[in-house]
Amino acid sequence: LRPIIIEGRVYVPFRGIFETFGATVSWENQMVAKKDVEIKLSQTNYAYVNETPLFLEAKLRNIAGHMMVPIRFLTETLGAEVKWDEKSRTVEIKDITEIPSL
Repeated sequence: LRPIIIEGRVYVPFRGIFETFGATVSWENQMVAKKDVEIKLSQTNYAYVNETPLFLEAKLRNIAGHMMVPIRFLTETLGAEVKWDEKSRTVEIKDITEIPSL
């Protein structure tokens, strides 16, 4: 699934990104886990990282059965370097080796 722009925000597919980097995704509990870090999703402007609320400027979206997250969510929860290329409309994600504790 390709990135999508909604209201000026770039969204990327949540499951594919996190599973690529070794996280376990459970849709029943709306949760992602990797090592000692647990991320719980909600349909509001909050996600919870190890039960600590993280405010999201843009809420998570379900698009055609795929949970899409604002690209900034990746930088805030994974400590990843994320680049958006407007010309090619692609996202490059680097340095996702560990999910940092918040």
